[in-house]
Amino acid sequence: MRTMLSVVLSLSLAIITAAAFGCASGTPGDTNGDPTGRGTITGTVVRDDSGKPIQGATVTLVTNTAPKTATTDAKGAFILTDVLYGTYTLNAVYSPPGTNLSGTAKVTVSAEAKNPTVTIKLKGTSGPPPPPF
Repeated sequence: MRTMLSVVLSLSLAIITAAAFGCASGTPGDTNGDPTGRGTITGTVVRDDSGKPIQGATVTLVTNTAPKTATTDAKGAFILTDVLYGTYTLNAVYSPPGTNLSGTAKVTVSAEAKNPTVTIKLKGTSGPPPPPF
């Protein structure tokens, strides 16, 4: 009985130690030796056909937890702060009445690229707004 209890306690201690020190690598939140483990993504949203910046586009950082969002300014610029290290997809959408533009981009935040910059090119349809009812 004592031997069984000793084995169970030893295994429990091993599992707790492994969990405390982490076993994963390359996943969002991996600090790669940097104690902060976070960065800032800056970027610009532009039209694919003309390269003109788009004001008012919504940019979403897709994560396993709560997504982060930002809205572009008059120059099409956005900032997403406090982003855990990892590789992410950014989705951008601009859809006022009569327009439906969207695009995606991949971005990596890491100790080597703590503050990456990205350009998202939007494609889709745009035209005059639909007539009122």
